[in-house]
Amino acid sequence: FPELDLPTRCVSLKPLNISVTKLETAMRLSTPAIIGRIVDDCYIMDPRTILVGQEAIIASTLVNIVK
Repeated sequence: FPELDLPTRCVSLKPLNISVTKLETAMRLSTPAIIGRIVDDCYIMDPRTILVGQEAIIASTLVNIVK
């Protein structure tokens, strides 16, 4: 149901040292690929798409990209 709205709370990131577009690209090209979207110049991740245990992978990928 592509038009069905499901309630959620998202994580919004606005990096200081790279553009949000570069962050999105780097996350998508990482292994494993981490998929988010750009809204109002922020990188958005929906926790409904993150499995238990993947938080550490996402955090370390973010650290490596923005360092």
